[in-house]
Amino acid sequence: MTTGARGGGLWLGVAGLLSLRGGHWRRAARRGLMAAATGMAGGHLLGLLLPRRRPRAHAVPARQALPEHPTSSSFPSNHAMVAAAFTTATVLTAPSAGLLTVPLATVVCYGRVRTRVHWPGDVAGGAALGIAIAVGQHRLLAHAGRLHRGPFGPGAAGAGGDSDQ
Repeated sequence: MTTGARGGGLWLGVAGLLSLRGGHWRRAARRGLMAAATGMAGGHLLGLLLPRRRPRAHAVPARQALPEHPTSSSFPSNHAMVAAAFTTATVLTAPSAGLLTVPLATVVCYGRVRTRVHWPGDVAGGAALGIAIAVGQHRLLAHAGRLHRGPFGPGAAGAGGDSDQ
């Protein structure tokens, strides 16, 4: 699972599945991908600014089984950051989508610690940052929606709507 999440591929597939349902699930998929992309870019930037060595675990069988042997900074875990950002954004938009996304994100985060590619704190930090990105994005989009509607938008009193009846 951790290998499938590399480069966001897992989340692209999940977004495709969510989009098939249409409606708010499709919107959740778009918002999840937007949050994941922001998380991926932010994680790479933070890794450059705050380098941290990865755990020594070359003899751990789970680590040896990985086709990749990352050398980038351990903090933050980009896998955890992207998983948490995607999952949080989808759940905030379509809560029932969490039945699919939360277990996947949990397995991805666990896998990063299990294979000893990251310290547990780096995975927790990445997940926390991913959640913060998604919540911030959600608030920003909600605020932008209110600005777009404005005081004279659809349904506003005096704008031809019927909100005062």
